[in-house]
Amino acid sequence: MNEATARLRFAARLALLTVLAISTGCDARPLGTRDVELTYSYSSFEPLKGRRPDEDLEARVRWRLGAGSVTADLDVDAEARRLAVLVERNLSGTVDHLLRWQGGVVLHAPAPDVDWRPRDPTGLAEVSEPRPDGGIEHYYVGAASAVGRAIFDGDGPEGHLVMYERLDHVRWRTRVVGAAPIVDLHDAILRVDRADGGRALSLTFTKAGHQRLAGADLRRPLAVVEARRVLGVRALEPDEPLALAFGDDLYAYAEAHATERRLKSPPLPPLERTGKARLRPDVRLAIASLVAPLLLSIAWIWFVRRFDRAQPEPRWLVAATFVLGGASLVPAWFLEAGAKRVSPWLDPHLVTLGGQVSAFPLALVVTTLVVGVVEEGAKLLGAWTLAGRRREFDQPIDGIVYGAASSVGFAAAENFEYLVRGRLGLSSLATRGLVCVPGHMFLGALWGYALGQVLVTRSRARVALFFAVAAVAHGAYDTLCSIPDLAIFAKVLQVCLAVVFVALVRRALRHGVIDRRALRPPGDWPSVPIGQPVVFWIFAALMCGATALLESIGIEQAIHPRETFAHLAESAALVLALGALAYALTETMPLDVVIDDHGVTLAGAMRPWSAILAMKRQRTRVVLSTTEGPLLLGPAGRAIRDRLVDLLRERGVPLASESSGRASPRGSR
Repeated sequence: MNEATARLRFAARLALLTVLAISTGCDARPLGTRDVELTYSYSSFEPLKGRRPDEDLEARVRWRLGAGSVTADLDVDAEARRLAVLVERNLSGTVDHLLRWQGGVVLHAPAPDVDWRPRDPTGLAEVSEPRPDGGIEHYYVGAASAVGRAIFDGDGPEGHLVMYERLDHVRWRTRVVGAAPIVDLHDAILRVDRADGGRALSLTFTKAGHQRLAGADLRRPLAVVEARRVLGVRALEPDEPLALAFGDDLYAYAEAHATERRLKSPPLPPLERTGKARLRPDVRLAIASLVAPLLLSIAWIWFVRRFDRAQPEPRWLVAATFVLGGASLVPAWFLEAGAKRVSPWLDPHLVTLGGQVSAFPLALVVTTLVVGVVEEGAKLLGAWTLAGRRREFDQPIDGIVYGAASSVGFAAAENFEYLVRGRLGLSSLATRGLVCVPGHMFLGALWGYALGQVLVTRSRARVALFFAVAAVAHGAYDTLCSIPDLAIFAKVLQVCLAVVFVALVRRALRHGVIDRRALRPPGDWPSVPIGQPVVFWIFAALMCGATALLESIGIEQAIHPRETFAHLAESAALVLALGALAYALTETMPLDVVIDDHGVTLAGAMRPWSAILAMKRQRTRVVLSTTEGPLLLGPAGRAIRDRLVDLLRERGVPLASESSGRASPRGSR
């Protein structure tokens, strides 16, 4: 077995261990392998004016499922009054719960004197509590899963329903209410507002809703019910908004935000489930959904490696760094999960206070420490563990190459984690591959550039500085994405990171191979900009536009996500167009020609003065004839070409027509 084969086998084993480690932490279910189809019927439905019944009902169901963080495929047959929902098998109960709830709230009379016992009390603790009227109320307390299993697996007492109610972020309780609603307000919510700084909600009802309340018996507190969940037992006034409090801890903000999303979803007609059928696994779709993220990640590595054409890094070493970056997701995941367990104030999701703009400073600090430092540190470890210690790491651009390889590997593993944890469609995967993967890559290029500069300056101080910048930028991006009103600025930040990436690549390519044993002082050497900056930025703008178009397709697929190979082909064609634009970017990127005492450097290729024989002026470039082959300096305008010729003449490089009898080019101190 030769060395290259052994290295590739090492990378393959590491990749397999990474996949197994990620799959162990979640219930692996590639797209199309564990689907069920739920069918519902409805008797009547009045759509909004100007909309078709099937279109309006599908939009409402999409909204409702989205409010419950569920992705599913829908098929509405308005003539047959039939709704089919294709969803992951383990989410069928959640979908049924969301869709059989018409929306809004319904008021029921609490029945604390009714005794009810679950069929299976596993995981539940029975509680007996005195009531104000002198009686005793019995109920059960436990985790949400245990309480939910108890109330859905059994029947309630005759004439009553058993609901579940939140006590805190861990404990839930059962509550028995009368089956007949006192007031039905499922279609009467006019507005849902935040209150108490975001820890409570205020429900304002329509005129019809207030009329229903005015005609009801409100002499005692009533249970405010959303689906089978009691949001609180409150006394109501017919003409006043309804206040719902969710506690006074950090979890209350997230609970209020999630409830707000559900209550704002439009009402649905009464849906009766008529069937549930398991579907045969779609193996082709499953394979495609697993392969697509990997291919997109490899394409990004190829994109970065194109900038290192002069002294390309070994494929096996780049591949191994990619795998190490993917493997670094595992310790990063454990560290982030551990931080959340230590304190809720270290949970990036909670410290946004339900997505409030005012929480941005706090969320930025926490997300930077818990996510930015941890994930960028894991990627840095993946890049430095192997590649940073190899002799092949001999150019400043290598830091960006290996930093990008580790970051893209991390992003690929993260995409795989999202895939096996939930139903992530192919278009959504493509969108993540063209938005989230380059985001990780741009961040990794920051500290990767600093790693490469260690070869030039022999100082590691800048690595810490650039790492800190990457961690803060990572924290800022995630925080902006978590606050809906600021999400647009996440895209702005990514564009800024892309511009910085181009600048860092350009600076790194001013150096060729550097001997680690002999420090070459950088000096203040002249550099001449060449290339086609206008064309480059046109291609960059086109690439941004194509990415936005693919993202819109991903959003459309989130709204109508029935995945087919036609959808895959549509996304694949756009991805190929993006690949062509990426290739054009690598060909037209503006670079610098550096002329120093050692020779001429362009795009990481250095020609020493002893190897340069002559130069020739052409229409768009200056060509150096060297013993190592020609070096093309261009394209460039006339003024740039004249400057190059003058600088090279000062070093003794003759024009091709003047080469006879001239001294050999040399460096001058």
